[in-house]
Amino acid sequence: MLFVGRLSTPTPTPLASLLPAFAEVRRSRPSLRLHIAGSDLGGRTEAKALAHALGLTPAITWLGHVPTDRLTDHLADADVLALPSGTDPYGDLAGTALALGTSVIVHADEGEVGTSDRGPLTPVPGTTDAWRSSLAAHLDAHAHGAALRHAARAVAARGTWPAVADAVVREYRAVAAARRA
Repeated sequence: MLFVGRLSTPTPTPLASLLPAFAEVRRSRPSLRLHIAGSDLGGRTEAKALAHALGLTPAITWLGHVPTDRLTDHLADADVLALPSGTDPYGDLAGTALALGTSVIVHADEGEVGTSDRGPLTPVPGTTDAWRSSLAAHLDAHAHGAALRHAARAVAARGTWPAVADAVVREYRAVAAARRA
């Protein structure tokens, strides 16, 4: 699992919800690991203290800031990307992850639309229970692997530039047809 976000103070709200959820899910999946990528804006110490209090220290790798050109390697290696904040520090991180076949759980305020509550792109409210439930569902789905990765790529394909251009052309044609009528 990969988390990408800025680590700010007070304890980064996204991690304050995600870490307890991760701890609960990890009880039934002791080999589960979390890789945390993000610039330290003063919150790393508090986040590490929370992780330690939850007994997660051996299960977490703190990557620090990861340059964009190296981030795709981490995305490709992850089964699930967690974006539990209202911002994406890298631009279209969710789209990149989906294109690589990695499912994504985003904060409900991201404005992304999931295919279903267990689809490859799932918006969730920022509560620990919601993150736990969604994370467990994504990991269960990834146990079956290929189907969810295929679905993730299909969601990403709808957001490619050719797909966007086709949608714009369709809209212009509809407007032109309506004017002629």
